[in-house]
Amino acid sequence: MTVDEAIKSADRLYPNRYTVEEKLRWCREVSAAIRNEIKKIYDFIVTDTDGLRDVIDRVGFDRVESIITGEKTHPKTDVRSWYNDGRRMLPVDFRGKIKVVYLTVPEDYRYVTYRGDAQIREGVLVLPEKCGLETGDVIDVSYGGKDATFTIVGDEDGYYLGDDTIDYEGEISFEKRMCEELECDSPYDMMYVDFIIGKICYYQGDYENYNQHMSQYNSKISMYQRWRKEREAYGNMQNLRGYWS
Repeated sequence: MTVDEAIKSADRLYPNRYTVEEKLRWCREVSAAIRNEIKKIYDFIVTDTDGLRDVIDRVGFDRVESIITGEKTHPKTDVRSWYNDGRRMLPVDFRGKIKVVYLTVPEDYRYVTYRGDAQIREGVLVLPEKCGLETGDVIDVSYGGKDATFTIVGDEDGYYLGDDTIDYEGEISFEKRMCEELECDSPYDMMYVDFIIGKICYYQGDYENYNQHMSQYNSKISMYQRWRKEREAYGNMQNLRGYWS
């Protein structure tokens, strides 16, 4: 299920007045909970002694798993003792490159809409300013009485729509499709729908339905956690991307 499908399903089941942006924030709450507690994926940044503190501050100390120097892995308990009142107190044997291993977070779900004057010149959508679209995004566009769907194939001097026969100038509106896959598959992905509806019920003071949907959410995320646990062959570090590179 995509994030767009989850939101539309929640809207069908429980019509509401809340914005897409609000529902996307709720979906990210679920995704962050899954990444933090169940589906842990690690990455690393290569730095040196001079840049180590900046990397740790940028990643966030809470998300640091360990630090690797050469063939030696230093756990977070050691890392905590390397700084005292903001002063660097690194072990004396630190030389060369340092890998900071950290727990990743899900990216924000991007929702982009636009209505206003624009140009399409030889299939390139040119706006007064960049609006947050990226290569690979799918957009539904209305222009000159026509409706079309395009996939952005480039975004250097404008947004390339993949059809160089289109030329148009005037008012244009478009909406980015939210095609991002959720953090879990069926049947557990319905937890997103329950969480969205639960949030809506809570803010509307419908506490009976809130309790019902949050109970369903808690049940599904617990089942998903058990399912993942039963199928883990190794520890969480098997999800470290590019560990040996």
